[in-house]
Amino acid sequence: MVVNNNVELSGNYASLESFRSGQQRRPVVRPAEQAPDKVEILQQQVDQLKEDLENTKQENAEKPKKKRRSIVQGFKNMIAGIKKFGVATAEYTVATARGLAYGAVGAIGVLGADAVYNGIKAVKAPQAVEEGAKSALKLLSTKGKVAAGVVGLATLGYHWFKASLNVSQRNAAIDHRWGSGHDEVNN
Repeated sequence: MVVNNNVELSGNYASLESFRSGQQRRPVVRPAEQAPDKVEILQQQVDQLKEDLENTKQENAEKPKKKRRSIVQGFKNMIAGIKKFGVATAEYTVATARGLAYGAVGAIGVLGADAVYNGIKAVKAPQAVEEGAKSALKLLSTKGKVAAGVVGLATLGYHWFKASLNVSQRNAAIDHRWGSGHDEVNN
């Protein structure tokens, strides 16, 4: 005979009522002829594993094997890689220089506009005119400095983004010319 406790993950109680009453679930007893035979279960598992192994062998046999790359194609890939590195280095260097130069010009423009705006406000105040040069340093507000930094970084980011697009385009042309990259032809 096989004993099955029908124990749930929540405990030994069949329901909320049996929990409240304190009565635990009674084990269910089944005759041996109703219980599955362990040998039959193991045989079914072995059969399933054999079937899975055969399916795996068939899948592997259906996959075409990759051809080895020739020495010439390996040399072409190496040349293409060197060219792509040079293109990326040149594009990003130029983009950094342009981004810094144009960003600095933009930031100086924002700071100048902020100084003019604050200077016009300061002329209206009599004590600012009396202080003269001392108040000139106070003409740059924190908001103006932050705005100048944002303009400079945005300009640099724009030039880096443009450079990344140019690098991608030029790398695709190199891949096409040398037959390498994701469209690689294995001869």
